[in-house]
Amino acid sequence: MGFTEGKDWVVLVEKKEDLEQETLTRRIITFRKVGEHYRRAEEVHHQRLYKATDVARELRQVGFQVQMMSSYVVNTVYLKLMWRSLHINQHEVVT
Repeated sequence: MGFTEGKDWVVLVEKKEDLEQETLTRRIITFRKVGEHYRRAEEVHHQRLYKATDVARELRQVGFQVQMMSSYVVNTVYLKLMWRSLHINQHEVVT
């Protein structure tokens, strides 16, 4: 489990990887201050996992040039923009 926080908000993330089923499930809970109260939102993301070599092979077969890298850098500006544009479908006020 991990979290990220700001002045009036926090995002909690729980991850479960199932290697047999080749899936990753992320449960994300957010709290953000609205006036004197906090709003809570929860969402679950289900992702299929693929081997990088399989994806690269498939892309090459249809004409893409592929460069494999051992890691990536998280773009914090992108994450901040994503947070600001977050559309919350389910929420409740927590006092």
